[in-house]
Amino acid sequence: MRTAIAIVLIALALPAAADEIRVTRIIDGDTFEADGGARIRLCGIDAPEKRENGGSAATEFLRSIIAGQALTCAPPSRSRLCKGPDRSYGRKVMQCRLPDGRDISALMVSVGHARWAPKYLRQAP
Repeated sequence: MRTAIAIVLIALALPAAADEIRVTRIIDGDTFEADGGARIRLCGIDAPEKRENGGSAATEFLRSIIAGQALTCAPPSRSRLCKGPDRSYGRKVMQCRLPDGRDISALMVSVGHARWAPKYLRQAP
């Protein structure tokens, strides 16, 4: 129940002024590539790297929900959920939603493929 409430609250936290981004490739459980080659890091979460325990599963789950999708994304400076820099290791940091409005970071945490990174959250989910 708490997870469902958190997902709804987080989905509502994304501002209306966001960009549409088309996913072209999944890098790992919290990073993907968009049209034009930009690498996008999902804000507020930490997923295991591909070679770490659970990394392959996190990557495959992210692929199953976002591959080829047009996502609605906003950087931390325009997000009510995330804080921190808009870039990390050359990647754009973004809060992203699926076309149906579900927050991808919240979904990754709710299924156990990532954990919240409080350091990068404005509010606790």
